[in-house]
Formats: sequence, structure tokens, C-alpha cells
Amino acid sequence: MLSAMCCIILSVLLVPVTYANSATATLSSSVTTLKVGESMTVQVSLQDVADVYGIQFELAFDSNMLKLISKKVSAGYSDFRDKDTSDSDAPMPTLYPMTRVNMGDKGFKRHLHLAEFTLEAQEEGSTTIGLSQLKAVSTETFVNDSGRNDLRVIPMESGAPIQITLVSNGNPSGGSGNPVGEQGSSALKPESSSLEALKEILNQLDALKAAKQLTSWIEALETQLTSSQMEEIKQMVTHSMNRFLDIPVHTTVKNQQTLLTIDTDTLKSSIQSVLLLQSAASKKDLHIEVQTFIQMTLKDSDQHPFLLTAEALQVLADAKLDVKLKSSGAVLLFPLKTLHKDKSSDILTTIIRKDAEDKTQNSATYRPAVVYELKVERIGTDGKEVISTFEEKVVLTIAYETKGLNKEKLGMYYLNEEKGEWEFLRDGRHDSLQNTFTMDVLHFSQYAVIEFSKDYADLSDTYAEAAHAIDVLSARHVVQGMGDIHYVPSKSMTRAEFTTMLAKVFRWKEAAHTNVFTDVPKGGWYTGYVEAALKAGVVQGDGEKFAPDEQITREQMLTMLMRAYAKVEALPEASSETFADDLQISDWAKSSIYQAKTLGFISGVGNNLVAPVQDTTRADMAVLMFNLLKRLEP
Repeated sequence: MLSAMCCIILSVLLVPVTYANSATATLSSSVTTLKVGESMTVQVSLQDVADVYGIQFELAFDSNMLKLISKKVSAGYSDFRDKDTSDSDAPMPTLYPMTRVNMGDKGFKRHLHLAEFTLEAQEEGSTTIGLSQLKAVSTETFVNDSGRNDLRVIPMESGAPIQITLVSNGNPSGGSGNPVGEQGSSALKPESSSLEALKEILNQLDALKAAKQLTSWIEALETQLTSSQMEEIKQMVTHSMNRFLDIPVHTTVKNQQTLLTIDTDTLKSSIQSVLLLQSAASKKDLHIEVQTFIQMTLKDSDQHPFLLTAEALQVLADAKLDVKLKSSGAVLLFPLKTLHKDKSSDILTTIIRKDAEDKTQNSATYRPAVVYELKVERIGTDGKEVISTFEEKVVLTIAYETKGLNKEKLGMYYLNEEKGEWEFLRDGRHDSLQNTFTMDVLHFSQYAVIEFSKDYADLSDTYAEAAHAIDVLSARHVVQGMGDIHYVPSKSMTRAEFTTMLAKVFRWKEAAHTNVFTDVPKGGWYTGYVEAALKAGVVQGDGEKFAPDEQITREQMLTMLMRAYAKVEALPEASSETFADDLQISDWAKSSIYQAKTLGFISGVGNNLVAPVQDTTRADMAVLMFNLLKRLEP
């Protein structure tokens, strides 16, 4: 049947081209079965997002089966229409340009309600309500390629559409009235049309009830379905299994302290439901990959610690499941081995978001975007014991708000409590689209995302490209000055300096002294990095000496750089466009130089010259390393 599609479009005036944070847009409804003539409400919300200033989506439905009769925008947003015409005989307007009322409300939202729509059933049948053409922008601005200010786009994903069954005044299934998934329900016959019944099961809010019905549905599944239908079922069942391992959190009071915790019986039931589903699915050749952890969302972690009882930990140990805690901005994934030591101890986890002021030290400014204080305690018969180190790494993810900060200069840090100083964590993995940093940690402390700025007094005459590269690489702790306030950009680079810089860009761990090079001393400031480069096969020396204090030529530098690059990426074809001084390039360096040119690492020193035997200055080296960094971290 051909059907007209009604679209409700909420739009903003600007359509930027770069990205801020990300979000998932979801639909929820008051019912999944509706009698003709009756109405239902549909809510549009965003999950896990910050700073949504403008929003656009398309609400699509069959206008022959459903009629839009009213809408209500969230109090936090407004549209540009002068009046609401929902009470008139005219069709509902199709455009809803919405913007946030409070410009300063940029905080992270676990659940952000946008609008509510009322629709009325027009005729019998099955239909869907879905979202498409999602667009959103934050208040963060940037200068686009045309030199104009734009707002940054927030990447959006759409949740599953709502499945709605529209019926007459009779029973929805035409039978005894048994609910979907109960014994005797015709909806259990998994023919192609009963995929709608499966979707209705999955839309239930009661996870445990849905799990029981889903198990019955799978057990009745006929294997004559097409491969595409089986794949669709597999995807939906996998999503549901993971949902069943999202355990609800509630508050409790223990020793006059309010805590967040989970119900052990609910945990057992959830795990048992997943095991039954897996068993039923495997018998139908539905091989489901289920997540290996339970997940808890802590909405009030700043106020209350989270308690995992010894009984719950033993349940998880028996099921071989790890633990994932999600707060409003920090996510912790614990291998269970780090928490479960004996059968009598509880675990108390504290996740507190803290305020932190800017700090200036040695002409450098530390500007925190977000700070979290993390602590894990074991509670046994002898009292509390802080777990200072973990046997296995805990995966820590921190979300931040940009607040006008320079993303290129952000890094992950932890507070060295003995020194009272922030220390840079080179292994922090930055997802600039999601606005997160992730790192594997072996201990807890205060962890932060910080913008680092270093002011040098001798860069005023340095060309702009080099000055910018030095600024960013200083923030990444790849380069440092010659003293507190001088960078000395025109100084020639030594082999030890270059190797140290290269090791930091590629995140090589400092290696132990081997005495392969007789002129690389034990305990030297560069020794660990030279040994790491030797271990990686990037440096060779002359067989006995590395010559750390010798100035490095441009062709030596590029040869070492391309050796290192080849360890992580396939090398491209060498550029066929030769430099004017090609005859001066050593044979052993030519392929590296022209591959570096292909990748855009170098363009020459002017007049189509590469100056292969010329020494490299600290300014030029910073530009090269910055170009390499952009290639490694697109």
C-alpha cells in the first residue's frame, strides 16, 4: 500500500561541517498496541550528550494510519513559531526550528528530553514511527574555510523505530488475549510477520519479563527463515542480551552512609536470563556474541559511593563477568580480578567530579577541562583498605566539555600527590569527535583532561607554521625548551634530541640500557629513548657508536622517521617529483625523502630544495613532527 509519510523537521539555521560531542536520539511511546480512535504519546530524547544548542530530526510515520494531533516542546527549548496550531482544523505544521533557551546549560546530560507528540490511530494494521535526518549543533564555534564563524555539528545516531499495532475494539491478536510471548499466544510463531512481535518484546521496559518472552520466542523459532531475517533476529537478540546486563542501581543506607548499589537477586536473574537466551539461540544456530561485563549507570556518583557486595562479586566471579561503571562523564571498566579477592569483602568505589583552578608553573599554564577523583576500597572484617594498585589494568574513559579550550593542546594527566603536580599521561587516547580520553590505569588518583600552554620568550621572529607546531608539541610534551622561557628555535638538533622526540611521538616506552652503543651512557636523559628506538629497529649508528651529540642532517632525520613510520603504516610510493638538489641526496636516503614528500611531511626549504646534508633546526623539526602527529592522529 502506498502511503504518505508525515515529517516533522526541527532545524537550525547553520549547518556546520566539523564535529563536537555525539549523541543517540531515541523514541519512546506510551503503548505498543492502540485501538483505532485512541491516541498515544511519543517522546523524543537524546542520550549521553552535552551542549545541544540546536536540534533537527524527522519523525516519520504513515499518515493513513496515524494522525498527529499535538506536540509539546521541552521547557528547555523553544521553536520559532508564533503560536501552536494543534487545536485548529489545519494540519499540524511540519517545521519546528528548536534552540536551547539557556545558552549556558552546556553540561553533560545522561537523558535529555526534547519534545512530546500525540498521535491518533486512524485504521487497523502494523506501522512504525522512526527518526531520520538527524542534525544537531553545539554552541562551540570555529572559523570555516570561507572565513566565517560556524557552529560545530554534534554527530547523531538514531535509536530503533517504535513498532505500533493498531487494532479495532477487539483483541489485538484476535485470540485469547494472552500477552505476547506467553504460552498460547499466536505471536510466538516466528514467521516473517512475527518479527513485529519480536520487536514488541524488545520494546518492553521490564528487561527480565522481556528476557523470558524472548527465550520463548527463540525456542519456537522456525529455521526456514531467510539469511537476512536470521541476521536481523541475531542483531536484535544480541542488543537485548547486552541490555539485560545493564543492571539497575538503587540507594541503600549502610552504617549511616547513603550508598548506590545493585540488588543481588536482580543480578542473578539477569545473568540467568542471558544464559537461557544464549542456550536457546545456539540451538537455533544463532551464535550470539555477548558483552563480557555487567554495566551500572551511576547518576549520583558525586554524592554517593557505589557498593558491590561480596555476594554480588561472587555471582560475577561464577559468571566470569567484569564490571563497568558509568557516571556522568567518567567510565570505569574493571577486570573482576582487580576487585574480587575473597568471598567476604565488599568493594566501595568513589567517583567524584572536582572543581580545579588553572595552575601556572615554570612559565606553563595548566587549565583543567575536567577533573575526577577516583578511589576503590575493600571493606572486610578488619575495616576499609584502599586498593592502591591493581593487578590488571582498569580502562578509564573521561568525557570533557570544550569550554573554548584548544583540543590540539589537551592531554590526560594524573595528580602526583607526593609532588602536588599534574603529570602528563602519554598513553591517553584522545577521541576528538567524542570529546573523550581513554587510558589503561593501574592505580587511582585524581585524573584530568587539561589544556597545557607554554610561553617561550624567543618565538616572536619564528615563522607562524613553526610557532604553532611548537605550541602544540609543547602541550603534547614532545618538545621542551632550553630552560623555562627559551625554546631556541634556530639551534641545530642533535641525534639524541631527535630520537627522544621521535620516541615520544610514537609513544615508545623507555627501554633498559643495553650497552650496544658505547657512547650512550647508563642513566642519560636520552638513554631510554635511544634504547627504545634501537629495539624498534629505527636507529643503527655505526655499529659501535650512536653519536648522540652530533647534529643530525635532514636526510638522516627523514630516514629514521620513515623507518619508524613503516612500523605502524604501509609506506607509500616515492614521489616522482624530484628536488632540484636531488644529486646531493645519499642513495640510502632517497626513498625515505621522497616517501616523506608523498605523505606531506616535507615540502623542501624553498626553491624546490630539500638540503639533505644541512643540519635541522629545532623550529623545522617541530614542523616535521607536527605533520607526523597529524598523520598518526587524524
